[in-house]
Amino acid sequence: QSQTIIAASELPVPEFPFTETPATFKLGFSGWVKSFRKTEALVGFDVDYYKQWSENDIFVDASYFLDYDSSNSVNNYRPKILNFTFYRHHFNEEWSFVTNFFNSTNQFLFSSRDKDEDLTIISELYAGAGLNLWRGDTPSNFLDLQLAVGPRYQYDYIEFEQKRNQVEPTLAIILWGRGFSIGK
Repeated sequence: QSQTIIAASELPVPEFPFTETPATFKLGFSGWVKSFRKTEALVGFDVDYYKQWSENDIFVDASYFLDYDSSNSVNNYRPKILNFTFYRHHFNEEWSFVTNFFNSTNQFLFSSRDKDEDLTIISELYAGAGLNLWRGDTPSNFLDLQLAVGPRYQYDYIEFEQKRNQVEPTLAIILWGRGFSIGK
């Protein structure tokens, strides 16, 4: 009986459908305050969530911050948001149906300006096909090339004037990975 148990545990685990894993959730808090001639502060939190099912997985990586600056003449508080959400339904080891959601609010990399009266929002929602280029030792380590379509919304309020408030159809080519090392 003990030999049968050992032999069964040495069988290779099939790659697809994948083995379901428990969800991983990480929550981080950050903040700082500095004050001399003016007072500046930033407080926020980060969320990291991943869940793998046999044929589906979801990944959420988000940062939410509130920025305070006493020297601003119009608005002392500015929200700053950066959110990535990816969902995949795997058809087999290589191909998957993907949906991606992205939101950026007043982020330095995506904002037209960064003054207290300015507001920049970019939101995108895509759906399409994904091709796995590399998979590590677990399904959560991968490199995917995705081709998707969907709406992209952009709002810019710059120097007290609305510059943009529009939704556009978008074709997205996304290279997305986790646990993929590109070397030194």
